[in-house]
Amino acid sequence: MRKLFIGVLVGALALAVAAIAFGATNQTYSQKYSSTKTNKSVGTTFSTASTDDSNTANNKQPKSVRNFDITFPAGSKIDSKGAPQCTKTDDEILAAGGKPACPKAVIGAGSATVRLPFPNTPDINAKVTAFNRNKGLILYVDPSPTAQPLIIRPTFKGLTLKTPVAPNCLPPATVQSNQCKKQDGTPGQEAVLTSFKLKTVAKKKGKHILIKSPKTCKGTWKFSAKLTYADGTSTKIDSLAPCKK
Repeated sequence: MRKLFIGVLVGALALAVAAIAFGATNQTYSQKYSSTKTNKSVGTTFSTASTDDSNTANNKQPKSVRNFDITFPAGSKIDSKGAPQCTKTDDEILAAGGKPACPKAVIGAGSATVRLPFPNTPDINAKVTAFNRNKGLILYVDPSPTAQPLIIRPTFKGLTLKTPVAPNCLPPATVQSNQCKKQDGTPGQEAVLTSFKLKTVAKKKGKHILIKSPKTCKGTWKFSAKLTYADGTSTKIDSLAPCKK
């Protein structure tokens, strides 16, 4: 389980939670800014969770996500120069134990859980530390002492934060064509993300603001998440956050 993945991004509870039952997987996603006012320096609160209560043979594991992309409300501004940036390598961050590697670049924290496919096995809990980096984030996920910490690097493409999710195969399965498979090509088992929460704080550096809320408001701002699953299917969930001028 060394490469146990617990990721996607950028909790606390949002005011409104969107939920979609996709096949047998029930997926929730919510997000909001730390302020409801327009044109302000803001942080963001993100929360997602999934389960499949009918999948009792595999400990109620939900479908595995391979890409989790979040689009921030239209009119938002994102500038990675608005906070100190962490330039350390994954190895340097792991060697330092997370936060000590880039303490000034820390912009938030959260938690995550991962579920194994073995019936009656409890979820694995992890702590999450978020660092700012050039045009993206670094997420340090620490599930110790159960497994080794790992690094996730979501990247901003405009207002969309794109997070590819690597398969977390359990031996003897290995990653083959972005899937967990045994040597004979049959499906293998993996550890699956069941929840992820992250709360970042408002940051600015000189004239640069890390995240700025839109200049306009019509009652709500729309965040959108697009999830692509291991079986090739995908879904989109919108989360509406209240706003005011």
